[in-house]
Amino acid sequence: MEPSFTTPEVFELELLELGLSSKTFGPRDYALALERRLGIRIVLEMMNDGQHPEFLRRLALSGRLAETHYLPDRRAAVVLLPSSLPPLVLALAALHELSHLAAGDHLSGSEEGGERLARRPPLEDEVAREEEADGRAIHALLAGMLGPANPYAQRIYDAR
Repeated sequence: MEPSFTTPEVFELELLELGLSSKTFGPRDYALALERRLGIRIVLEMMNDGQHPEFLRRLALSGRLAETHYLPDRRAAVVLLPSSLPPLVLALAALHELSHLAAGDHLSGSEEGGERLARRPPLEDEVAREEEADGRAIHALLAGMLGPANPYAQRIYDAR
């Protein structure tokens, strides 16, 4: 059975809950809103490629653009991002990693429970989780760029 991914409409409801609906925002704003909602500290850490070549090598070998480390005992998540990424790719990579936190992927296999923004439990299949995070990142990028011009935000406010 194919998983149902988060639609732009459902994502907009999440943005409404975060206080970001119909506002322009970027990855740092989204991270701050997630911090408040999830009750965890989120650090977006830029890794200087020259100072951390092993980090870049590890990402290249894994086929990823960034990585997140969740520290449950500290109620924190650290998102590591290469400083050499072009701005648009950097924003998408950060939003992708933040999307994993919003979806509750960091809670998979955790006995500690915890908060997630998504209305449904994290997807079990790793490929599906990555596709879901990609979709959420694109929704976030577009919603953050469009702000009040976002048609999904307009529909939510028109329905009230």
